[in-house]
Amino acid sequence: MVDSKIRLEIRESEAKSILHPISVPKLPFKWGANPYRGCEHDCWYCYARYTHEYLQLPMGMFQHVVFAKINAPEVLKKELNRPSWKRELVNIGTVTDPYQPAERKYRLTRRLLQTFLDGRTPVVISTKSRHIVDDLPLLKEFASSLFLNVVFSVTTMDELLKRKLEPATCSVKVRFKAIEKVAAAGITVGIVMSPVFPYLTDSYETMDQLVRAAADAGVSYFLADSLNLRRSARIYFMPYLKETFPELTPQYEQLYRSDYVPREKLKEIKRMQLELAASYGVDKYELMRCE
Repeated sequence: MVDSKIRLEIRESEAKSILHPISVPKLPFKWGANPYRGCEHDCWYCYARYTHEYLQLPMGMFQHVVFAKINAPEVLKKELNRPSWKRELVNIGTVTDPYQPAERKYRLTRRLLQTFLDGRTPVVISTKSRHIVDDLPLLKEFASSLFLNVVFSVTTMDELLKRKLEPATCSVKVRFKAIEKVAAAGITVGIVMSPVFPYLTDSYETMDQLVRAAADAGVSYFLADSLNLRRSARIYFMPYLKETFPELTPQYEQLYRSDYVPREKLKEIKRMQLELAASYGVDKYELMRCE
């Protein structure tokens, strides 16, 4: 959760590599790239907090200490110039939001995009930030000659609930304005409702509201995925749940006896996703993949 007593610290660092392999069969990409480590957005369900432990930092500092990989574009250029590189699809933002506030100073994501364009490598961008529109001219240029897919994360249309789930992100209204601008520029846009929170955002009516808004914004496809609570996420998540939604704590302890909700619940979320996406015409899932 946000602690106003702790000031944000941005540390400049040098990366040894930028491209990292991703071995999740259901995903349409096999590579990821992150210009930053840590994230100011402070989503209290974030699974990526464990990455700070590699630096001997507590997970609770994930949103307070952000590392800017200042040599990222140069390192990436070398990696893309390797004879072994096959120009496979890369997701920018697999662990941290590439358009978090630090990007306004460092412009590392912008420079990575230009490097990918010069290296003729297709890209997916994952974000929940309105600041992606700062790069709209470059995004349009990229999409005119290479595969480009922008995926926005939206957990709810309820502004009050949004502020509890991800207190430092832009409002839902502002986020959808950014979504509309990117889609109107002719760029393929998807929305992922991730995670879906049991007893908070998992109703048919809640998902229906979000899918309807996605269709109105010009989105091509909609996805939904349930909250998972692997160890790193659970340690941070459960105390915050007890503080913010104490009445739900016993239900979550019962539901999450393992890292994931029961398979029946996963199937129900997927069923709602497919039904609503088809109903509103945001089921163009073939546009997610770079063939």
